Amino acid sequence: MAKCDRCGREMGHAGGICQFCLSRSQIPRCPQCGEVAKGKLDTICARCGASLHPERGVVTTRRRRYARKITDNPIPTVLLAVLLVVVVVVFLGQIIRTDDTTPEMSAFTQALRETSQAPPTPYGPQLNRSGDAAVQVAESLTDRGLSVRIRVGATDHAISSITEVTDAWVMVETTSRRWVAGDPLIGAVISPQEKPYYYRGWDFATTAQFNDFMSRFSLYKQKKATYDAANATYQRQMSSGADQSILDTQMALLQVANAEEQAALDQLHQLVRDQSSLIII
Repeated sequence: MAKCDRCGREMGHAGGICQFCLSRSQIPRCPQCGEVAKGKLDTICARCGASLHPERGVVTTRRRRYARKITDNPIPTVLLAVLLVVVVVVFLGQIIRTDDTTPEMSAFTQALRETSQAPPTPYGPQLNRSGDAAVQVAESLTDRGLSVRIRVGATDHAISSITEVTDAWVMVETTSRRWVAGDPLIGAVISPQEKPYYYRGWDFATTAQFNDFMSRFSLYKQKKATYDAANATYQRQMSSGADQSILDTQMALLQVANAEEQAALDQLHQLVRDQSSLIII
């Protein structure tokens, strides 16, 4: 015969708990589904997961009971939330951080402002004027112990050759190991988001190297202008039907001008290869 699952008495029916055990008050039933407890008194219902003793304040479902274990001690959760907030703040701070309050940036801004307020040079191309101002700022900041470079390039469009340079400006290294651009003619620090072309070009580590570049760049421009003028004269003489002797003389002048221009260009390229670093973003 079948025996009672609770007390082991023989029963007239198969399986389950005998009537004697069912009549005992200490054997609880599940308050939700009516399932009879088969284990200890303070257990969870095997059928639905409800507590057999809800009057003791025990959570009435398995899911809620698991959640209760986490929220009973909120300190780890709070610490985790605080840690996440700190990480986010630090991460965002590195992204949007500016160095405007550092001594380097303060000195940089002041030097740019003072140079831009000086009487402007009334003559010369843009590169000469910006180059002179860049040298003033670079020398002032170098005397203060800052890491400075003079960069040449174009501030409003992309260029691929050193012969296309139109502007010069200053780059300063900040405490966060970043190089920040400043325009000495405008008198302001330039961000890469505002004007990205300030963050590409050719860098010179010293004012002496930059002055050497300016000298060779000016020589190249002069030789190129001489060649262009000689070529224009030759083309005009050919169009007007000049004598061959005149054309031959002009061709000889054109070849000399071309050779001098090429020599000046080679010297410029050699200087750039030896003393500058190309920065492209």
